[in-house]
Amino acid sequence: MTAPLTAGGYLTRRRAAAGLSIADVATMLATHTANEGPLASLIARIEQDEVEPSGLLLNQLRGAFAFDHHTYRFLLLGGHAPQLCRICACSWCDPCDDEVAGPCAWSDIDPSLCTHCAARIAAAAATQPERSAREA
Repeated sequence: MTAPLTAGGYLTRRRAAAGLSIADVATMLATHTANEGPLASLIARIEQDEVEPSGLLLNQLRGAFAFDHHTYRFLLLGGHAPQLCRICACSWCDPCDDEVAGPCAWSDIDPSLCTHCAARIAAAAATQPERSAREA
């Protein structure tokens, strides 16, 4: 059984879904390069649920990558969040949005996944036999 998603885990998944590392976010938010290291450490502590971000930092994080602040607050307070994709943690409040595919929906094949993550898993599974055959 997996542990319930925490507020920090939610931010981690949303940041990763945006294709960003903690260092990337720190670079985006730091006002001076000397601030990047301490900011990266703070972001890591937030994602590990060791500290709660200030309202200002939370808004800055929302500018760096998409997440729903209501979902974050529900999780922070130990409440019940809306349905979240088990991979990227998107929700109907904050769907993935792709320039080609448009916004995601819930997968008909696996309702714990959004359609974008389900498509990525299916594409990876489809190329798996090709990799195995080439490696043999």
